[in-house]
Amino acid sequence: FYKFVRQLHSMCLLTLPFNDGDSLFQRHEAITRSRARATVLRFLFVKIPLVNPDKFLTQTMPFFRWLFSPVFVFFWLIAFTAAGLVVFSRSTEFFEPLNGLLAAKNIPFLWLSLIGLKVWHELGHGFACKLYGGRVPEMGAMLLAGMPAAYVDASAAWSFRKRRHRLVVILGGMYFESIIAILSVFTWAFSTNALLSSCAFQLFVMAGIITIFFNANPLMRYDGYFILSELSGIQNLRSKATKQLHSFWKYIFLGLKTGDTSIRSGERLFLMLFALAASIYKQVLIITIAVVLSYKFPIVGLSLAVFHVGTTVFSLIKKVYHYLLFHEETSQIRFRSRMVAGAAAISLPLVLFVLPMPGGIRIPAVVGFEVENVVRMGAPGFLKTVYAKSGARVAAGDDLIDSDNVELDDQLIEKQIQLNVSMLKSQSAYADDFENVARFKPVIRQQREELLDSLSELQKLSVKSQQDGWIAKIIDNRQIGRMLKKGDEIATIVDGKPILRAWVNGEQLKATGISTGSKVHFRLPGSSFMTGKARIQRVQPATKKQMRSLAVTQVTGETIVVDPLTKNPLEKIFEVQMAIEDHSLRNIQSNREWMQLGGGASIRLDRNKESLGSWIVRRIRSFVQKVTVNG
Repeated sequence: FYKFVRQLHSMCLLTLPFNDGDSLFQRHEAITRSRARATVLRFLFVKIPLVNPDKFLTQTMPFFRWLFSPVFVFFWLIAFTAAGLVVFSRSTEFFEPLNGLLAAKNIPFLWLSLIGLKVWHELGHGFACKLYGGRVPEMGAMLLAGMPAAYVDASAAWSFRKRRHRLVVILGGMYFESIIAILSVFTWAFSTNALLSSCAFQLFVMAGIITIFFNANPLMRYDGYFILSELSGIQNLRSKATKQLHSFWKYIFLGLKTGDTSIRSGERLFLMLFALAASIYKQVLIITIAVVLSYKFPIVGLSLAVFHVGTTVFSLIKKVYHYLLFHEETSQIRFRSRMVAGAAAISLPLVLFVLPMPGGIRIPAVVGFEVENVVRMGAPGFLKTVYAKSGARVAAGDDLIDSDNVELDDQLIEKQIQLNVSMLKSQSAYADDFENVARFKPVIRQQREELLDSLSELQKLSVKSQQDGWIAKIIDNRQIGRMLKKGDEIATIVDGKPILRAWVNGEQLKATGISTGSKVHFRLPGSSFMTGKARIQRVQPATKKQMRSLAVTQVTGETIVVDPLTKNPLEKIFEVQMAIEDHSLRNIQSNREWMQLGGGASIRLDRNKESLGSWIVRRIRSFVQKVTVNG
């Protein structure tokens, strides 16, 4: 483009608004450098043109035109609302399967459905463009970080005079996908076929949720971005927003007014906020892709992260210092710009390696008690009766549940009959032949022992409390009729004062001042005014392999890493036990809901003196070690 414009200028066919081409050439060089830097990242975003779909869309348009008719759109709105109500009314059933959505058995269907949905999505753009007479000259495939996607060239829509027509083309893809999502919701909700219902659920997630988070996201240059651009009436929204943000920084630090003064203050604020959000989102997205790749391909992911962070920081520093020290805009205020450059050179190392990391570390905790006893099933049986309720006071020997087992009943009767038969034979032998009586004694003794064992097993079907205390939790009444295996947990009896337990990894232990006797602040979730203090009683390596609470693990977004299947920790962890101080306990005693075994809380630990740079280095080193071991 630069060469073309310069050629027109040299032929006197175009008059440029400047006497030389320095400004235009600088822009040309900046674009060239940007493209060279992006070359390394292009393998994550591959674009492959495949076909010219214009003829196909023209021929098939009569079969799809009715999808854009006002009548169908009216019924679509009704169906869309009804589908939303179905999901809302069955939200519990909807969110439960999300945890296992990415199971290995689902990956092939998810992959194929994603390809099909993206093709259908792009056809929506194509048909909408053809609806108003536009051409669609190209359709192809893209790989976004290994995920397949499709695209069409519907740029002819920008020549449409009416904004409504342009918006229809932009919304066409999401509109087509929403039709699939609506049908999937009703199939999932009302189908009696388990396989069909599962496939419909997965299809809805792909067509609905992913569309909302990606296609409708205005911070990415997809449908949401162009919708926002059209609604705001600002073309080239990203570039204008970036220029406005740069102008703001120049005015704040240098006092230069370089922005467009005709822009209203409200629009200026909107542009700056958009540029800031889009820039942060871009960096977070690339780092997230690198992190995800690191868990599967450590060398590739870590190399991508190092390259991106390094080039981004180096490029930013280079641009800022070149502007401050050499750019023409700062020539009239060179002394001030040099002072700003010097202040930045001093403050950056100061912030990173001298100033301490602010604040403490907040980690989740769970409620426990001084005495805890888990009551388990002693023999297999079908749950018959639950006598106690959670929160009730019980004494040692009180009945908790009752169950029955027909096989154990039959075995007891059979062994009783066998014992009676052996005793009758022994008595008969005693009357006839005294010498044969001795051979029945060991048989009778063994049968009595077996009878007592059967009687003991039968008695275990009735589970009793082994101690005085409160029932923290007990098997639900709704499970009556369920087969309980030997060792199944029936109830947990607790006594004594409530305590808090938390688990920390080695990194958190090193970063905090955890020690026996020190005090911590805790807070009850959902009740910010309900806080208190606790004293650390014990800090010791966790001895149990399986985590007692998943609330402190990565399953719920926390830091302790466990195997999702076995719940075994994948790193060395430490258990911190804390006693709630009496005055704090009295203040929260009325809130009985949280005072249950496994109830949630959070504690704040004071951070050791550590610089921000040291914290960043330590976190990066920990992450590298983790992904290297996993790899």
